[in-house]
Amino acid sequence: MSTVIFSLIAVTLLLGIGYLIFLLIKTGKEWYFFVFAILYLPMYITLQSFFFQQTQSPISVFIVQYLKEFVLFITLGIFIFYRSELLRKKFKINNIDLVFSAFIFLAFFFLVLPIGEMPFLAKAAYFKNILLTGIVYFLGRNMSLSTYQMQLTFKLILGIAFCAFCVNLIEFTSGIHLHTLVNYGDFQSTINDIEPTGNYGLSWTFETQSGVQRFGAFFANPLDLSSASLLAFAIAFILFTKTPYLNNQILYGSLMMIVIGSLFFAYSRASLAAFILELIFIGFIFEYYRLLWVGVIIIFSFVIYTLYFASEDMYFFVLDTLTFENASSLGHLIEWLEAVESIIDSPEGIGLAMSGNGNSVANINRVGGENQFLIFGVQMGLLGLVLYISLLYLAIKISIQAYRKSLTPNEQIIPFVAGTTKFALLLPLCTANAELYLFVSLISWWLVGQSVKIKNSQVISPNALPYG
Repeated sequence: MSTVIFSLIAVTLLLGIGYLIFLLIKTGKEWYFFVFAILYLPMYITLQSFFFQQTQSPISVFIVQYLKEFVLFITLGIFIFYRSELLRKKFKINNIDLVFSAFIFLAFFFLVLPIGEMPFLAKAAYFKNILLTGIVYFLGRNMSLSTYQMQLTFKLILGIAFCAFCVNLIEFTSGIHLHTLVNYGDFQSTINDIEPTGNYGLSWTFETQSGVQRFGAFFANPLDLSSASLLAFAIAFILFTKTPYLNNQILYGSLMMIVIGSLFFAYSRASLAAFILELIFIGFIFEYYRLLWVGVIIIFSFVIYTLYFASEDMYFFVLDTLTFENASSLGHLIEWLEAVESIIDSPEGIGLAMSGNGNSVANINRVGGENQFLIFGVQMGLLGLVLYISLLYLAIKISIQAYRKSLTPNEQIIPFVAGTTKFALLLPLCTANAELYLFVSLISWWLVGQSVKIKNSQVISPNALPYG
């Protein structure tokens, strides 16, 4: 029965994606790509697993896997060839444009030169993921969307968050992961040569050290879901504060609670801590000062609960996490030390696809992999590490500046979401290869590009609208 239901959902989704591709080509409006990305990327891995379950064919996995690149390059081609004014357009170059270009050029340098032990195709697959973020940023940097399109984009993201929470509820009630129903373990073993681990035949990511289930809904895993929840919360919060209508406030307030619920279902310590930091960041930077107290109260309440009311297992789980005696935390620490040692020994970098958790990274050659900053540092050296840190710093800084200089509440939404999400993701980036979470990674970089566009329009013309 579950296979039939999921088959209907998958077929409906693919028909919708096909129609979006048709509209993209017919109208030449790049916005349809982002509608595609919002609907497709959250269940990107789950769809691969499902189609492999149904067909037992790697070809079906290949089609699902590279559909996003196919649609993105169609979008890029449409953007270039449908705009006759593009060659005559005067571009205002920002520092972030230069840093992003330098980062991608450095990655290309490591691709073409014989650096590292990985074959060219493995390095090309890793470079492709870096290039995708640059293309998406470029599109966001230059696209113009109507207010209606932007609002619908955000509502679709919140719709995905709501659907994920509903799936979480079903998973929690039944005690069965959705990934079990689509034979995720068999898919990873056959296609990616990753053997199932843990008590549920998936991976250790789907449970805590004590065996408590962690749920990822239709996302790749619980960590992917929790990172996407940080994006959804920022959207729900800003829409809640900007709408003048009580019914909308109730709706967006409810969605904030739903997103928090998904964070707890995913049970990611890094993302839960990042959520508290996200509240404090919003309160301090964007002058919602009551949230500072909310963040402080949450932290204080958690400390009191852990010290005096939590179970003994919970108490030692928190203590072992903070002291790095928890198996997961200790694993992070070991990976970090291994990566730092590699950077010290080879500050020039040891080559693409030599670190991290991507499918192109072979475990036999992998050095580190539990910290996005160190992953780039291992692969592309200190220069790659500095460029990536600078890129995130400028993304957050420009988003804040664009927000503060916006003339209307509607103009503030994009930079608020971009800056808040990028800041909130800093902590997950320290504990995971988080740029592989394509949904939140690509959407947030696109929002950063839009924020840069807004900031430039404010400098050129204080009365200019960011889109439309």
